[in-house]
Amino acid sequence: MMKITAGLGSIEDYPLYVQAGADEVFAGYVPYSWNLRYGNVYPLNRREVLYYNVSIGTKEDIAILYEMYKELNVPVTFAFNALYYTQEQYKIIDGYISDIRNIGFDDFIIADIGLIAYMYEKDRQLYDRINVHLSGECMEYNTKALELVSKYNIRRYIFHRKNTFSQMRECIDYVKKYNKNAEFEAFLMNEKCHYNGSYCNSLHCDELAHLCMIPYETGNYDNSNSISAGRKAKEYISCIDEDSTKPEAAESDDREAGYIEDEDVSKDIDMLEDVDMSKDVDILEDVDMSEDEYVPGMSGCGLCAAKTLDEIGITNLKVVGRGAHVECMLKDIETVRKTLDILDSMSLDGDEYNEGDNTIYRQRIIDELFDGRCSGNCYYIT
Repeated sequence: MMKITAGLGSIEDYPLYVQAGADEVFAGYVPYSWNLRYGNVYPLNRREVLYYNVSIGTKEDIAILYEMYKELNVPVTFAFNALYYTQEQYKIIDGYISDIRNIGFDDFIIADIGLIAYMYEKDRQLYDRINVHLSGECMEYNTKALELVSKYNIRRYIFHRKNTFSQMRECIDYVKKYNKNAEFEAFLMNEKCHYNGSYCNSLHCDELAHLCMIPYETGNYDNSNSISAGRKAKEYISCIDEDSTKPEAAESDDREAGYIEDEDVSKDIDMLEDVDMSKDVDILEDVDMSEDEYVPGMSGCGLCAAKTLDEIGITNLKVVGRGAHVECMLKDIETVRKTLDILDSMSLDGDEYNEGDNTIYRQRIIDELFDGRCSGNCYYIT
């Protein structure tokens, strides 16, 4: 069965995501030392945001996260997602990765192939002990693109939202010829992208609305039946409640102080020794979001494509959400879990599951998950 990979903006949400059904999470790391030196002009992982939680800010938090990981056993991957870095920055990022590895995590999403090559050539033995996930920002469109990174023993290939099923299948078949243990990840929920990964020219910052949230439709263009994008965008924007788009308040003064210190936490910590993570606690009981308010995939959705993604060899489904309201993310994770349960039940029923035929599957998704409230913001043409 495919696994759910969810975007984590704050370590406090990690146990919530686990209980909701996430099989693994990914997070950004932007220490104060980076912001002090480069500001948000050179974002460490494509998030020029300082006002709300999209990344972890201190090694102390990563250490706390590792203690939770040891109890809950749901893997964490750290993203360094900028399209390129300078030679000077390679050395700094290499140090950050060493810090994270010393705490206990070994999985990293990287978009800059130059950074991958730098780490590979600097210390091959050390490189072989980490797991590199090739970011979807690299736009793995075809086998020629994958030839560039074939020698780097990539653990996982992440496809962008604009990859077609045939492109993904071609790439998967190619990689499996020389790396049978490789994993493949596809986007499934939230934040569609107008651009194609590495060609994105927008800013993800505090000052401007994120272009990811501006709606568009996926389809085969036909002059006789063109989409009135401008009209649809105006209708969408007019329905948005101003308050729902405001980022959450900044961290408290105490938290900010901890962020600035950026102290060395290589020593053992026992901050969670009194917390029993194994006992059953209904940690979702205080989440307040009525069923009437929630629409699956409000800003981007691929639920109807999950069966096809499974058939072509996708192993992981990405739920985007760093910086999103936690209530929405929990609902999204639960929805994807229900989607996988539907797929699993169909595979056990030979009469319902026919490879290449999504009719029954899509009808079940509509009936059991959407309840007539499909967002229409499709990632893929199905």
